[in-house]
Amino acid sequence: MRISKNRRLLRLLGEFRRNPSLMLAATFLAFVVFIAVFAFLSPYDPNAIDVLHKFERPNGNHWFGTDDLGRDYLTRILYGGRISLLVGIVAMLISTSIGILVGITAGYTGA
Repeated sequence: MRISKNRRLLRLLGEFRRNPSLMLAATFLAFVVFIAVFAFLSPYDPNAIDVLHKFERPNGNHWFGTDDLGRDYLTRILYGGRISLLVGIVAMLISTSIGILVGITAGYTGA
């Protein structure tokens, strides 16, 4: 049994090596998840209003600039990524649960 699991893993790793698009997509997804998880490390509060720094262009302090209330765009994007990932995971869990229930019902009834 252990050999077949190792073969599956080796086959998966081989597919990653042969397919650069798959490697790029997996790397990008890992990067997005990483920055969303560590969004709290940003030095700015995503909802803090700072009218002295409103409409700033991108610079060393605010890499993406600021909005009309002086909020840092990059920090707001990082925190928005958390919400987007959460919505995606919840939608996947709901659709998987529905699919499993429909499949079990269809298998049980013979439909």
